[in-house]
Amino acid sequence: MEHQWVPNGFILIIVMEKVTGESLETFRGRPSKQQGKIRGAFRHSLKELYSFGIEPRHTRLQNLIYDPKKNRCYIIDYEDVNFLQLANPLRRAREEFCKWSLTGRDRQK
Repeated sequence: MEHQWVPNGFILIIVMEKVTGESLETFRGRPSKQQGKIRGAFRHSLKELYSFGIEPRHTRLQNLIYDPKKNRCYIIDYEDVNFLQLANPLRRAREEFCKWSLTGRDRQK
């Protein structure tokens, strides 16, 4: 075992995917029809993420990338997460749209 890179330890490798699309920082300035498509894509991505029992805590538009060609919303920045205990976390979808500033109104703190 003397030839190991980290004797009596381990190495952690993180693989990240570079996603295509554009930041949603300008979400509020987009046409309402496009906002609706983005919300649908976000809901799909959030549901997929919740299926792994993870909820990101950095809920801001800068952490969302939308690819209009694929109609896919990517949630980025997993620096801080909650591990979910809810049976059906998407029941609070409206609350999630507010937390991520995906409603027509500014998020309340």
